[in-house]
Amino acid sequence: MGVAARLAQRRLAAADARATDARQMRAREIDGNVAPGTEAAVAEDLCSLEAMFPTTYPSVVEMVYKEVAGCVMERAIEALLQIADDSHHSHEDSTYDYGHTPGGYASFEHYASSVQSEDDTPPPPPSPDPALALAVEHELALERELAELRVAKALLEETDSSLHQQLELVKQELEIAGKLLAATDQRAEECTLVKQELEIAGQLLLAAEARADEFARKYVSEFFLRKKLHNQLQEMLGNLRVYCRVRPPSAHELEQDVVGDKNGHTTVEVPNNETLLVSDKEDPKRPRRRYDYSKVYGPASTQEEVFSDTEPLMTSVLDGYNVCVFAYGQSGSGKTYTMEGTADSPGLALRAVDALFLGAEERRAQGYETELSIGLVEIYNETLGDLLADPTEDHSHKKLEILKDASLGMYVRDLHVVPVDSAARVRELVNKGNEHRRTAATGLNEHSSRSHMVVSIICRTTNAQSGESWVGKLSLVDLAGSERLCKSEVTGEVAKDSIAINQSLTSLGSVIAALANGEKHVPYRDSKLTYLLQDSLGGNSKTLMFVNVSPAQLNVKETLNSLAFANRAKSVALGKATRNQVRAPVEAKKK
Repeated sequence: MGVAARLAQRRLAAADARATDARQMRAREIDGNVAPGTEAAVAEDLCSLEAMFPTTYPSVVEMVYKEVAGCVMERAIEALLQIADDSHHSHEDSTYDYGHTPGGYASFEHYASSVQSEDDTPPPPPSPDPALALAVEHELALERELAELRVAKALLEETDSSLHQQLELVKQELEIAGKLLAATDQRAEECTLVKQELEIAGQLLLAAEARADEFARKYVSEFFLRKKLHNQLQEMLGNLRVYCRVRPPSAHELEQDVVGDKNGHTTVEVPNNETLLVSDKEDPKRPRRRYDYSKVYGPASTQEEVFSDTEPLMTSVLDGYNVCVFAYGQSGSGKTYTMEGTADSPGLALRAVDALFLGAEERRAQGYETELSIGLVEIYNETLGDLLADPTEDHSHKKLEILKDASLGMYVRDLHVVPVDSAARVRELVNKGNEHRRTAATGLNEHSSRSHMVVSIICRTTNAQSGESWVGKLSLVDLAGSERLCKSEVTGEVAKDSIAINQSLTSLGSVIAALANGEKHVPYRDSKLTYLLQDSLGGNSKTLMFVNVSPAQLNVKETLNSLAFANRAKSVALGKATRNQVRAPVEAKKK
C-alpha cells in the first residue's frame, strides 16, 4: 500500500477515533464512571491514539497528547496528522536516502527529536485491515471520479465558451440575414416598380409602333406628293435655267492690278445672288452692264453652295427624267473646277453622283430598286472618243456613232457603259477618263482642256411590287473653253484644236439662238456636240447651264460674250419634260 493510501487510512481511523472518543466521553458523562482529565481518561486516550498511529512511537504520541494538545483528544489527533503529513512530504522531497526510520520520518533530525532514547524500538506494524483497505480504495475511486468530474467540468466550461461564441456568431449572422432580408424586400419592391414601369413602357411602345405605322403610311403618301410637286415646280421655273459663277482672281491678276478700275470698282461685281454687274473701262459709252440670272455665285462661293441649287434635279433623274448640266465659258474661267473640282473640294459632277446613290438607297426602303451605269465620251476635233476604253486594245472594229433611243434619247453606240454600285467607283472611272482626256498649256490656262467631255449616268428604277420601271439620264458636260488665238498664244496642232473648239461652240450658239427665236429648223447636226445634246437642249430634258466668267478687266470682252450667250440661253422655253416610262414585263403584270 502506498504512502497516500496509508495517510488516507490514518485520516479514516482518526475520524473513527474522534467519533468513538466523542461517544465515550458522552458515555462517561452519562455514567459518571470516568471523569475527563483523570489518569484513567488519559490512559484511555493514549491507547486510542496509539491505535490510530501505530507507526508513531508511543513516547511521541504521549508527548504530543500531553504537551502539545493539552490532553485534548481532538487537538492531539490534528497535531499527529500534521506530523504524519510533514513526514510524508519530507520523504517525497528528500534527495538522500536515510533508510527506513521508525515512524516513517525521512530525516535523522526528525527522528532524533521524536524519540527520548536510542534504545527504544518501535512496535511492529499492525496487520492490514481489509475494511480499511476497502475504504481507502473507495476514497481513491471517489478522488478519481472527482478528477474526472473536474475534467468534465473543464470540458463543459470550454464547450460552454465555444457555444457562447457560436451563439454570438449566430446572432451576428441573424442580424446580417435580417439586413439582407430587408434589402431583398426593398429590391423586391423596386422590381415591382420596374415591372410596372416596363408594363407602362410596353403599352407606350405599342402605341408608338401604331403611330409609327401611321406615320409611315403618311410618309409614303407625302413622298409621292412631294415628287409630284417638285416636278411641277421645276416645270414652272423653266426647263432651261442659267446660273452664273464668277471665279476668284488669280495671284497674277492681283499683281497686275487688272481686276478693277481707278475709281475702285471691280470689273465684275455681285450685288446679290441674282444680279451681276460688269464694268468695261475701255467702253466709256456703257461703263457698267447689268445681268440677271436664276442664281449668281460670287468669287467667295463654295462648291457646297453651288451644288445646293442643283441637287433637286437629282430627284428628277431618279424619277425617270433626262437632266443635263453643262458649263460654258472662256478658257480659264473655272468650268472644270465647277464640274469636277479637286480631291479636297469635289465639284458638281461627283456631288451629283453621291446624291443619286443616297436617293437610291432611300427609295430602296420604299420597294424601289435602282441600277446605275456610267459612260464617258470625248469630242475632239469633231471625233468621238471612248474615255473608258482600254488604250492598249484594238478598237478599230468599233464605230462610235450617235443614235437616238426612244427612252434614253441620244446615245453613242459601242460606247463602254460600266455598271457602278458606289460613288467611289464613279470617281475612279471619272479620274481614269480625265487621264485619257486631251489637255494642253495655253496663254490663258496651264491645263486647258482641248476637247469636250460628256459624262452620262443612266439610272434604271423598278418598282418591286408592280414591276413598273423607268429610266433617267444625267448628262454632265464639261465644255472646252472658247478662246482667241491672240490671247491663247497657241500654234500648230493646238491652234487647230482651238479652231475646232470655237466652231463647235459657235454651233451651240446657233442652236441656242434658233431655240430662243422659236425657229422651225434647229441646226443640231452642225456639230457632234449639238447633235449629242439634242434631247438636252430642245427635247425631253431638264437643262441647267453654268456660265463661268473671269473677274479680270483683261478678259472683259470674253466675259461679255459669255454673258450674251447665257442671255440667249435663258430665253429658251423648252417643252414640258416627260418621264421615260418603260413598259412593265408581262410576268410582273401577272403578279
